[in-house]
Amino acid sequence: MKLISADKRVAGIVMWTGYLALFAMVMLWALWLAPSKQYPLPLATAIGLLPLVLPLRGAIKGRHRSIFWLSLASLIYFFHGIGVIASNPALRWAAMLETFVALILCTGAWMFMRAIKLAARNLN
Repeated sequence: MKLISADKRVAGIVMWTGYLALFAMVMLWALWLAPSKQYPLPLATAIGLLPLVLPLRGAIKGRHRSIFWLSLASLIYFFHGIGVIASNPALRWAAMLETFVALILCTGAWMFMRAIKLAARNLN
């Protein structure tokens, strides 16, 4: 029984859906839900998006290491969401959404890496 799909197309759709949703969630968080009062808005937004943007070039090209780092970066947002769920009842719904979207990205990235690995194994 396969728990994770090895289809590269399905994995790519899940990963990029999670990526775009998390990107939008970070923008929403930084610009509307909880804008920073300590730092300028562009700086706070850039810092929030930096972990998602750094591995983007390699992830677009389907590089295994970049996708791995993208999955690890999604865990930053997962733990941020967990922390906000526990500490801020007013933003609990947004934090739950952020946590869910981060899990989608992480799962999609692992599915994509597995599909790449199986495709390479079938070529040999």
